[in-house]
Amino acid sequence: MSNVPSSTHQVPTAAAETRRERRFSYLLTFSVDGLEIPSANISLHGAQLCCPYMRYTAFKAASRNQKTRLNWNIPDDPVAISSKAALRYANLCDDEYLIGLEFTEFEGDSEQKWCDFIDTLGDTHRNTHVATPTKD
Repeated sequence: MSNVPSSTHQVPTAAAETRRERRFSYLLTFSVDGLEIPSANISLHGAQLCCPYMRYTAFKAASRNQKTRLNWNIPDDPVAISSKAALRYANLCDDEYLIGLEFTEFEGDSEQKWCDFIDTLGDTHRNTHVATPTKD
């Protein structure tokens, strides 16, 4: 298990103003083949993960095929969300990789649960202004 808290609720990122969908700076722990990696921001169709440099080799090995299998939990729901995701980028930034993933295939009711969760973030931040942008 990771020492990273399971979730931290923050404001939408500044990049949300120029992208096709809103992004939220929100800390969730994503599991990629048993490797736990925290998120920097999330959106309806993807997530940006912050992978420590020392774990990147393991991430790369776990995601060597085009579709990476992910599992993660949202607050107050013990059943994990499962999806495959396409790797969009992996950029070295200081001592970590910022990894962009696009969700491609949700399993079971995971897509509906994720949509409902993202909707609650949008409701919470409907009239909130961004204080600080996240790295892209």
